[in-house]
Amino acid sequence: MKKLITLLLTFVCVLGMVGCSKIEKQEIEILIPTGSTETFVYSDEEIRPTGNKITIWAGAGLGDTEVILKPVEVKQENAYEPTYLTHGMSVKMDVEKGGWFKIGVSVQNDSDRGPIAVSVEVEGVEVRTTEKAETVEVFAETITYNGKEYIKSELCNDTLKWLELSEEERALSSYFPPEFRIFDEAWGITLTAENVTSTSATIRCTQSEAEPTGELQTGSWYILETWTKENGWQETPRFAQVVWTEEAYKIPMDDTVEWIINWEWLYGKLPVGKYRIGKSIMDFRETGDYDTATYYAEFEIVK
Repeated sequence: MKKLITLLLTFVCVLGMVGCSKIEKQEIEILIPTGSTETFVYSDEEIRPTGNKITIWAGAGLGDTEVILKPVEVKQENAYEPTYLTHGMSVKMDVEKGGWFKIGVSVQNDSDRGPIAVSVEVEGVEVRTTEKAETVEVFAETITYNGKEYIKSELCNDTLKWLELSEEERALSSYFPPEFRIFDEAWGITLTAENVTSTSATIRCTQSEAEPTGELQTGSWYILETWTKENGWQETPRFAQVVWTEEAYKIPMDDTVEWIINWEWLYGKLPVGKYRIGKSIMDFRETGDYDTATYYAEFEIVK
């Protein structure tokens, strides 16, 4: 009986040792790009510490260098300092348990023989692989007019035809591209559309930096325009006639004011499309002495 108990205890001890075996080292590869002179190059793979410390060794192709952790998903914003790593020896680093990190090494590659693959071995972590998305840069064709660049695909057909005219033909044409109209930026006015629905929007009017000559004002008037490739900006068809009242609302300097505009009674419910709402702004000095300009806020109805 005594012998049986001894055998059972031995068996339980062996099971315990198997269940508590140390986490195996994880090899993390780091690719040093050709011509790289960056202070640190980071792994594509990410590690998550299972405790508050991890142990790191230099792996294949890596000599004495500095190693650092780059937080990816963490709860605490801690600054992780570089630690010197000697080949053949390990270093322990304090970390946030459960956070995700990338590992960086201080290795340069000033050769033209291609990238260099090195690795580190890490104990006490889980590993996940992040797929590097291929970055494709698409450069839109642009057109320059009066020193300003415009994306060709955003210009309407009438504007594209106008651009093909000679200077003499443009001067005789009754058409002028609405995209090229420049308003007086000396007033420092910016309009944006928020809380957009098919029947209303909140228009934010911000004035900053610039100094108009008088007091900035606006009234009840507004215009809603629809953009199409065929015709560019055109007023959205109205469902009613309107006589605008003559209120004058002050626009504060270095501040923002909001107007809620409901256009359903005048323009109806807007379908999916690209729109802009225009407000006439006045730089009022005194009766009979003022300038006006129309500013726009663009928006889209997507569903």
